[in-house]
Amino acid sequence: MTDTTTRLAEILEAAEACWARHAQVLEWERDARIRGPQDPFTAAMEFAHQWRWLDYALAAARADAEGGAAPPLLDDMDAQNEAWAAEDAALTFEDARDRCEAARSAYIAYVGERTAASPDEALLTAAYDNLVDHFDVHFAYIVAGSLAHEAAGWQRLTAILDARPSEVLHRGDDGHAWRAADIYAHL
Repeated sequence: MTDTTTRLAEILEAAEACWARHAQVLEWERDARIRGPQDPFTAAMEFAHQWRWLDYALAAARADAEGGAAPPLLDDMDAQNEAWAAEDAALTFEDARDRCEAARSAYIAYVGERTAASPDEALLTAAYDNLVDHFDVHFAYIVAGSLAHEAAGWQRLTAILDARPSEVLHRGDDGHAWRAADIYAHL
């Protein structure tokens, strides 16, 4: 294997791990606001964003390699992301996931074909950025969102427990009365 082929294989291995992790967590959280309780971003929107991003990256890679018309530069990423989200708001989770998977496969196939035909370090760097780094950045958003949901849940629970410190809040199968202190000790 050449250095370029080895690097491509390493990138694709890392990309596969990112994809598997991303898809699995989004499947678990398909109905949640994945960036936290205050953010409307859903799992379907995440897949749709990745689909749009990979379509854009593929068009840019083709234009760069083949001399065609490049897609317009994304000067204001936030505005572009909002526009894509508005366009894709009606997509189901399954449709968004399938489009993302198809865009990802097309991008990987193109990078593989181009690398086999003519090794290009810039293309491999872009592939790493688009298939690994971009997914990792978004995975960090998902993790932070999950932690925000946990924190909000914990705050709701502790507010209930703190508001009723001496009341019986639960009765176990054995008939034991659980008060706030018992629940805190159990947790």
